[in-house]
Amino acid sequence: MAKDILEGMGSANNITGGAGRLVWAAYGQAVPTKISDVIDLSTMVLKTGYKDFGYTDGPVEVARSVETTEVEVEQSDVPIDSYVSGGAHSVTANLKEQTIENKQIAMMGAQIVDIAEVLGTATTTTAAAAIGATVIAVTSATGIAPGGIIKIAGNQYRKVMAVNALNVTIDRPLTIAVASAGSVAPVTQLPTRKLTFGSKNQRPAMQIVLLSQTRQGAMCMSVFYNCKVSGEEVTLAYGKEDRVVPLNLVAFPEAGRDNDDDVFFEQIETFPSLA
Repeated sequence: MAKDILEGMGSANNITGGAGRLVWAAYGQAVPTKISDVIDLSTMVLKTGYKDFGYTDGPVEVARSVETTEVEVEQSDVPIDSYVSGGAHSVTANLKEQTIENKQIAMMGAQIVDIAEVLGTATTTTAAAAIGATVIAVTSATGIAPGGIIKIAGNQYRKVMAVNALNVTIDRPLTIAVASAGSVAPVTQLPTRKLTFGSKNQRPAMQIVLLSQTRQGAMCMSVFYNCKVSGEEVTLAYGKEDRVVPLNLVAFPEAGRDNDDDVFFEQIETFPSLA
């Protein structure tokens, strides 16, 4: 029987695919030495200090390039050698989630200021409401109407679905129990968050981690020690399509590391051979 030239040439276990999970931490966060330093492998919850950029529109892209300088001598018409004289590393993504924190990073915003809501005349509950309750009884329904928002004791904001006399039906169950005489107030203006922009000349550094997984379930991690926003123009398109926030990061060498390990590293789980 003729042999197949492709037999034994590779392994499907080495093929990776699927979306990546891009997360960040403030510069100075301890550099992870294992994947579980970044994420709990049983719950997939990020460890303290790491935050998600969230969903992206398209892939997260990692680029690496090197610059070379040719060595020329008078005795040759062509370069006789070349050497690496520089390089560039980048991480880019179009962030689908329009959070104010994502805009602060991607567009080099300055301060985030939280502005409290404006409340109408408060009332109180006439009976205790347990966790999971979707109807609360109040002493007065003045200012409370279907479609409006109320603030319930425990900083619980709920949309009003119906008002039947002094019984108020809310859109989602309570997550914190409310005692009798607990505060309930209509929200006349929602709380807001303000992001300021100015002639900022500092780009904060951050640690960037890209998490992914092979088709067989092995976890992969790329860690960039020292990233900053590139400074390229960021354009937000206000059209009928969903907006995205372009994130353009440049990875710089980290001082104090050997030059063969000063920009980033990749780490992947491996399955021991059972043969």
